[in-house]
Amino acid sequence: MKSPNLLRTNKINITVDHILNDYRFFSTPQQYQDQDNFYVYDQSNGLYVLDAEMFIVHKINELFPNCFKHYSHIREVINQVQRLSLIILPDQINPKNITNFKNGLFLHNENKLIPHSPRIYTTKQILTNYIDNTNSLSKQAKFLEHLNYL
Repeated sequence: MKSPNLLRTNKINITVDHILNDYRFFSTPQQYQDQDNFYVYDQSNGLYVLDAEMFIVHKINELFPNCFKHYSHIREVINQVQRLSLIILPDQINPKNITNFKNGLFLHNENKLIPHSPRIYTTKQILTNYIDNTNSLSKQAKFLEHLNYL
């Protein structure tokens, strides 16, 4: 018969593994040091949100209902997820050459839109879609040029 501590440890480790396999998280060095709330990647919106603790609590309740009766066990899952997640320096968050739009990430140096990615640490988003208007701008310029020749 397994001891209660071993069962608790196994339950916590299985939960942490499951959460880390399916979701992406990061902390800043200060958040990690203070064991403060940290970031989780919101796949549906394509950015990281500062809500990892509540996200983990909801996932535990969704995936393993009635398994965690003590808050200390939930707190242990949260702490382990944070310990095993990336630590990202503040200057790596919201890179200056990338703008996060609802429909993707615009790379300024390449002048193109790419799909959202958890590998790019953005926590801010412009709440509109990016529209490539380079073709329409060149058409407008040609039209205006044509008017000048009349």
